[in-house]
Amino acid sequence: MITEDGIALLLFESESGVVWKFSLISLVHKFSMTFNDGENIYIDRLEMPKVCLENGKVAALVLAA
Repeated sequence: MITEDGIALLLFESESGVVWKFSLISLVHKFSMTFNDGENIYIDRLEMPKVCLENGKVAALVLAA
């Protein structure tokens, strides 16, 4: 298990593109989602990551679940 939350979306970094390490803050999101009414669902997979940039900075990360 990599995280205390089990399977999760994690952020890695690499200067060479070959050797990778965990980023300083590596947990991006747990594989679960809690709705306003308190319902909690587990997500089996997150795929097709897309990054939305605004003024050269990441504004949103969009994933298919």
